[in-house]
Amino acid sequence: MLENMRIPKFDKCDPNHQKIVELSMRAHELAREIYGNGRRDLEGELRKVEEELDVAVAKLFGMDETELKELKKLLAVLSGEEITDEEEVVVPERPIVNVHNTSLQPDVGSYIEVDVVNPSGEEIVFTYELPWGKGSFSMVSGKYRIPTPPLKPGKYSGVLKWRWRGEEHSVDIVVEVAQPEGPRRRSTLFGSR
Repeated sequence: MLENMRIPKFDKCDPNHQKIVELSMRAHELAREIYGNGRRDLEGELRKVEEELDVAVAKLFGMDETELKELKKLLAVLSGEEITDEEEVVVPERPIVNVHNTSLQPDVGSYIEVDVVNPSGEEIVFTYELPWGKGSFSMVSGKYRIPTPPLKPGKYSGVLKWRWRGEEHSVDIVVEVAQPEGPRRRSTLFGSR
């Protein structure tokens, strides 16, 4: 998983990197006192240091505090915790449109997936222009698959457009076609293992 994350290389001149190191060291010291020496009176301080550390790491990845808060909610839901009323997720007013499955294998027919969350309940008409063709579809919410023909390695650009309540919206689509990297089997005298 870490191979797919873009973790910035440590830069001792970057103040945010320095802050992460200092906060991490302080958190370890506090945890050692709490769990090694039974100092339960330091638990509140540890929580504060961990919060500061979360904010500094979020900043490292270009996230603001609102995005960090949403990420923490998501992690809480995924770990089975209940979200209290004041933490309840706010339903967006306008549709949210995301395009997934844009990393494809070469020479294999596949699809690009359009994911639509639309609490308004109004039908939306989408049009798309891709190097291999144009098309349209309509839906309220859900997922729609745009088929892709077998493609050669490379990057392909296109656009997905829609109108909602008189406003034009669009998402640029970049499809990357490449052979997946991963562990390779060693060859032996009798073939692959």
